[in-house]
Amino acid sequence: MKKYILVMISLIFSDQISKFLIEKYMELGQTILNNKIFCITYLKNYGAAWSSFENKRWFLIILTIIVLIGLIIIYKKANQRQNKFLLFSLSLVISGAVGNLFDRILYGYVIDMIQLQFINFPIFNLADCFLCIGVFCIIFYILFGNDI
Repeated sequence: MKKYILVMISLIFSDQISKFLIEKYMELGQTILNNKIFCITYLKNYGAAWSSFENKRWFLIILTIIVLIGLIIIYKKANQRQNKFLLFSLSLVISGAVGNLFDRILYGYVIDMIQLQFINFPIFNLADCFLCIGVFCIIFYILFGNDI
């Protein structure tokens, strides 16, 4: 269990450091490292995915806390069963949720910066990556869990 907590701390730290650096060294709307695959564009997101629930900060904070409580309960049960794949997947989701929760609490918005150039997709951050990968892994586990 300790190694997954270290994974979560490392992921949250990397997310927060990337956001700190973006906010410290870039101006809002500024783009750097522009190439055909991705670029870094500083954006403030006052909502959730695709700016849904925009300006509903407290709703998103409360919802995230409720979801985190549920995830922690599931995490503890997965730990009792020593299911490494599920523990790692939950660690990713929890880390992503906590990273964006910190932003909402501290700033009132989430700092986004990763923009894909090869597809029309909203700008996102590392916490969003952790969340999406973790949710995909959990879905994979639900579908094929006995084989993992």
